[in-house]
Amino acid sequence: MKALRRITTVLETISTVAFFLLIIIISLQIGYRYFGLSLPWTEELARISLIWSIFLGSIVALIQRDHIRVEILDSYLSDFGLKIYNIIIDILSLIFVSFWSIGAYSTFINNQNISLVTMNFSTGNAFYLPAFMVSILMIILLILRIFSDLLNLKKRGE
Repeated sequence: MKALRRITTVLETISTVAFFLLIIIISLQIGYRYFGLSLPWTEELARISLIWSIFLGSIVALIQRDHIRVEILDSYLSDFGLKIYNIIIDILSLIFVSFWSIGAYSTFINNQNISLVTMNFSTGNAFYLPAFMVSILMIILLILRIFSDLLNLKKRGE
């Protein structure tokens, strides 16, 4: 559990840094436009920063079970029923994220030869790398959590 807390803290920190970078980049963009100047790379860098912030934050939400969910069933289920319900939700999430991962990989590969307009040193797949990396990490976390929950149910039944 300590390792998972450390991972969560690292992901939250990186996501927050990416978000503050976004704010700084947009502020630069606004400031320079006020003086009639333009920084053409700020739009693409701001978009990349936003994407990283969102996707890393989504891993934290997955780890902490903070994604949006309908809680009406939670109040009617027993502790055992709630554990089964969470396992079912995790299995459905695993299926969804697996399909998302396939699409993210395909999009990542298809954009590797397209260079960014204002940042020629990077390719278009810079926008899609976070989605693919995060989906793989989510798959790993979901599999580990499903097995952990199933083992805990088995121990409870003995």
